[in-house]
Formats: sequence, structure tokens, C-alpha cells
Amino acid sequence: MLNTFETWLAGNLRASLPESTKLVAGPMLPPAAADTPLLNLSVIKLRPLRKAPSNAEDRRDAVQLTQTVTMTGDGLRFDFPLAIGTIERLLEIETAPGRLARRGDDYKLTVHKPTEEEKGTEIEVLTFYRPPAGDFKLLLKVDTPTRGYQQRSPWRARIEISAWAAQISQADELLTPAVAAALATLADIDRFHLAACEDPGFTLRLLNPRADLSFLERTQIAGDQRLFRSTARLSLRGEWELTLALGTAFAEGKIGKVIPSVTILCGTD
Repeated sequence: MLNTFETWLAGNLRASLPESTKLVAGPMLPPAAADTPLLNLSVIKLRPLRKAPSNAEDRRDAVQLTQTVTMTGDGLRFDFPLAIGTIERLLEIETAPGRLARRGDDYKLTVHKPTEEEKGTEIEVLTFYRPPAGDFKLLLKVDTPTRGYQQRSPWRARIEISAWAAQISQADELLTPAVAAALATLADIDRFHLAACEDPGFTLRLLNPRADLSFLERTQIAGDQRLFRSTARLSLRGEWELTLALGTAFAEGKIGKVIPSVTILCGTD
């Protein structure tokens, strides 16, 4: 699961590195001197912060199935008609991977009701204040009773970025832009889809991730050849959303009608 996050973040760091620099995602042993300079990115751990089972921040709710609708903008168009009933089902609008549009700041939703002179039905419209270019996604809730649960918990992750080089100054120079790029990338997302499985239905999303630089270290690695490592540790926190859907909920029996009756028991002497 963590490899998904590492691979995504490493792809964003690639642009900050010289083309000749190697980038490795995931835990690794110290490289050979001949393989340096090298940058390593690793998500060491990600865990929920559960203080107690009764913690109000760690709750299980009924599972909410969702549907994703993809629409496309041309960079010129502001208004997008929606199917009737979309507005009341709308949960999120993702304008770029991990980036959510904010109602009131980025878009508005309106319902046009025809006048007596006009013919037709109501029209729901999504209006962006800046016309989107490319695909954007609407996340809609689906009102289908489903077995399972959805759980939200505060979480924390530890990310380490290490630069390896023959000179300590070279390691520092390699680390600095990588850390800056990582912080900038993490500051620009609202959601991250960490894992998903269709059967059983399982998804794990990271919500509102926020990163801080929490640790800097550098050291020389013992060996026949000079090798230095500069390491930065990022502390990432937010909320995770775990959804487990186990299929359609069992039909509930309902009492259609209650017929009152009175029975008189007669005793005998």
C-alpha cells in the first residue's frame, strides 16, 4: 500500500533532480559509492492515532457507496449542465488528482426553474469561476443500502528522504531541492487514494494531509570509500478514511399491520 504513495511522490520529485541522479523509492540498504549520487525516498510507516476505542475521532459509520462521473473542460467553458438530482448527491469535485474544488471559491451550483412561459424541466448547472482545462471528476453518493462500514481516524506518517554522495556538500545540495519539492507537492493535495480492492469492496483514502519538516541528519558511512548521507524526515498527518463494502444489505422485515385482539381466560371451580 505504501508503495503507491512512494511512487506518486517520487514522480513529483523527479523534476527537481539532475537527469543523471538516481532516484530509488522504498526502503534500501546503503548504496555502493559507484552508484552515487543517489536519492532515496521512503514512507517508513503510516498509522492511525487511536487513543481508545471510545475515541470520538475514531468512529464507524454506515458505508456510503459512491459513483465517479468524469467530465471534460476545454479551458474556455464555464457552465456544465448536470443530470437532474446530481446536486443533492454531490460529495466532491476533483479538478486535478488529489485536488478538490471548493464551493463558493472555485464553483457554484444553481438550479434553473423554467417560468410559466418556458417549457421543459428544471436544469441543474455547475459553474466554475475559472474554466477547467482537461478532465475533472464528480464524486456522487449512491443511495443503495450496503453492508459494511466506513471508518475515519486521525493518522500520522513518517517519510524519509536521503541523499547519498561522495561529498557531504554534494549530498546536502541534492537533498535541499528534493525536500522543497516534497513539501510543495504535499501542500497541494486534499485527498490521496492509497489503496482499493473491488471484491470485497475496500478503499483507503488519506484526507487533508499536512506535512512538516521534523528532522535533519547527516552522517558518514563506514567503508573503503567515502560515502555521506544527508537525511530529512517529514511528518505527515491528517485523517484516513477506510471503507469496507460487503454487498447489498439484507432485506429488512417490516410489520405491515397489527390487529389487536383480546382473549378471555375463564377458570373453573
